[in-house]
Formats: sequence, C-alpha cells, structure tokens
Amino acid sequence: MDRLLKINGYGKINVKADQMNLIFTMKGVDDAYQNVLLKSTIMHETLLQNLKKLGIEESNIITESFDISQNMINVLIDGKNKTVQDGYKFYERIKVSFPFDNYKLNEILQMLNDSRFYTDFSIGYSLQNPDKYHSLALEKAIENVKNVASTISKKFGMELDNIASIKYGIHDYNTDLIVPAGVRLMSSNKASSKEIGKVNLVSKDIVIDEYIEVEYFIK
Repeated sequence: MDRLLKINGYGKINVKADQMNLIFTMKGVDDAYQNVLLKSTIMHETLLQNLKKLGIEESNIITESFDISQNMINVLIDGKNKTVQDGYKFYERIKVSFPFDNYKLNEILQMLNDSRFYTDFSIGYSLQNPDKYHSLALEKAIENVKNVASTISKKFGMELDNIASIKYGIHDYNTDLIVPAGVRLMSSNKASSKEIGKVNLVSKDIVIDEYIEVEYFIK
C-alpha cells in the first residue's frame, strides 16, 4: 500500500478595490399588464441612456433580474381578510460597474437626483480583474505547500516522491455594501444641489485567500 503525505497550503493577499458597483432596484405598479411593461421599458431605457451619456459602457450595465407578476394585496371583504389581485407590478435589478472614481459616482448621483423616476440603490466595491489576484494568491498557496512539505520531510527523515493528487478551488471574495450619509435620501427624494458632490468614498482592501491540498507519495 502506497504511503502518502497530505499537505494543505494557504495563500492570502490584500488588494485595494479598483471598481465601484452600483446596484439599482426599480419597481412599479399599474392596473394593466401592458402599462406596467411600458413603465418598466421607459425606466430602463431612460436609465440606460443617461448612464451612457456619462460615459458608462453598455457592457458594464447588466440586468441581473427582471420580473412582471400579479400585484397581490390584502383587503377586507365581508369582515374577512382576503388576498386579491390589484393590477401588475414589475421589478428590475441592474448592476453598473466602473473604475473607482468618486467624480463619476457623484455625476451618477446627480443624474438620479435630476431624474423623474424613483430608483433605490446600493454601492459596493470589487476588482476589475479578480482572476489576476486569485492566481497570485494561489501561487502563494503553492509556495506554502512546497515549504511545509520540505520542512516535514526533513524533520521526519522522509523522501518525497511524485505528487499523487492536487485539489484546489477558487474562492469568492466578499465586498462591503456601503450607503454613505445622504445617499439613501437622494435615492428616494430630491436633494439640494449642495448635497450632491459630497460623496467621497475611500477604496478598501479586499482579502483574497486560496487553498490547495497536495498529496505526495513517500518513497
């Protein structure tokens, strides 16, 4: 029976976020299906065109989800609560990404403030090229495995042979969702021009860690 030595390696790097992500949530209700569809189309196209005017590439404007469904409400009928249909509603979630740029962020907030329709949103951080940093973290994990294997084999007088198996996986990283003071107000109510342009976010570190498991044959 082959003797095996299993080594776990870890690699971790901290990277400054270089991309902003705005998540827009648009909703609407109307009596008729065609009307609510028209509302959603107008809001979507208005937002799309306004963002493009600000220099946002259409490829960086992604609809993550969209739905039109019956709008159900609770009403009191003959002394009993019943759920009935009251027209239709739509929901759309759009993600907009652009390089970390507070000036651009405030331009978008100003556009939202000047627009005629309501949209709620949140702000997040991410990386423009996460694969690059996942690879760097994985390289650190591989180096960690080599060092640990060398230390253990020397300590216990073992001679390692070929590699029997390798397991590893790319881990998703978490980003902070941030709503600075005043931004939530601007997403639902008109703000004064003095309130616009004050959002100044500071890029935060994103932690990327990778794990690798290597099994060596022992001679």
